[in-house]
Amino acid sequence: MMNSSHRVYVPIVFALALLVGILVLRPLYTEYMDIRIESARADTLQSERQKELDALVALQSSFASSGSGELIEKVKKLNKKWDEAQVMSAVMLTDYTKGSLYLPAPIVIGNISLDPGKKLPSGLSLGTIKLSLTGKSIDDVVNFLSYLTSNSSYVFTLDTISLPLSVPIQKEVNGIALSVSL
Repeated sequence: MMNSSHRVYVPIVFALALLVGILVLRPLYTEYMDIRIESARADTLQSERQKELDALVALQSSFASSGSGELIEKVKKLNKKWDEAQVMSAVMLTDYTKGSLYLPAPIVIGNISLDPGKKLPSGLSLGTIKLSLTGKSIDDVVNFLSYLTSNSSYVFTLDTISLPLSVPIQKEVNGIALSVSL
């Protein structure tokens, strides 16, 4: 049997062991619970991101499968880098500026200046082209400007156009001179 002095020590030792166990295990338990909470948050975030990724992949595949040639061509035009020789060719070497053996060109470009401008954060170049041209008729000028803004190998937008005040509004004009900024 146990001594009475040993009976007093057992609850004290047991209480000390329990206290040490709580002091040692409590930080481990809180760390474990924090890791579980963070893991649950990470899993939730990962599933949300996966849903977003799946939606983007579905959108990409729908564009790839149903993308029209026109859309693909517009993207290719926007993706071109600013190259002065190619820009000059796109503006000056067109069917409108070339004459035939028997007929002169419907559009004659007098002066042209190119400014590469600045590169935007999107990677696109925002350049300026200023040119003065002479056309046989208003229709030729309109057709040439329509070609530059829609059918050219680059994407041009018409910024300004300067017409002389003396241009009559008729279909039959012997010639028209103007300045254009693209």
